[in-house]
Amino acid sequence: MTDIVFETEGRFLSLRGSFINTIGLRLDQSIAEHYIQNRLARDGADKGHHITVINHLEIAEKAPKTLQDENGNEQLPASNKQKTRLFKQGQQILLSTILDQFGDASGWEKPIDLGLGSTESANAKTYYKVIYWPHGQTIRQYVGLGTSNFHVTVGFAPRDVHQYKGPGTLVCLQPHQYCSVELYSRLIEYVPFYVTDKQFIKALYQTGWRNGYYVLVARLTRVLLQSILRFLYYKLVGKKTISLLVTTAAPPV
Repeated sequence: MTDIVFETEGRFLSLRGSFINTIGLRLDQSIAEHYIQNRLARDGADKGHHITVINHLEIAEKAPKTLQDENGNEQLPASNKQKTRLFKQGQQILLSTILDQFGDASGWEKPIDLGLGSTESANAKTYYKVIYWPHGQTIRQYVGLGTSNFHVTVGFAPRDVHQYKGPGTLVCLQPHQYCSVELYSRLIEYVPFYVTDKQFIKALYQTGWRNGYYVLVARLTRVLLQSILRFLYYKLVGKKTISLLVTTAAPPV
């Protein structure tokens, strides 16, 4: 299996490969087997894990809206087959545009695994690896899309939950869960990138106070204030997009 590959997958554009599969298989804690089996039944046992880079709704938004007839006139699709053709066309255009601009995925900056996350809704629960991947955000920005909560789905029951899956949902930051001082310290290094993620910032503060990491909470406050000032500075000088990347941060273990 290739280390990293960017490709069309069903109705998505996804990042796959042995590197992504290793992230999905590396679990911080045990998960009930039926969660994993539900994912395998949905995605296929032989396909491995993936990161959705651009989803089907975003592809549909960017896809052409009209077809050309034999005379070159524009017309709206009249059948589901024609709509599917336009969708596939848009999917391929996005794929080619990204590869032309950024090159083969094997040379891209690799995603960083921040740890196991979980979220619940209406008696359903999903486990996933929370992913820090600035290069992926740059790709999305290039094609006119907003930021995304990149993740690698590990398992779910009875269905996948589609909602916020950012670092604020890390299991180690949830109440009654253990977060080592080393892991907590490393997570603070990512605050400049997630300065607008209120759920993550709140979870960091609550975890720090709960565990008595008072010196690190003070450090968190300094990093957060510096990041906010930088954020405001970029807005004041007219920047339309902000890239607060912490490329030197070591991945949590």
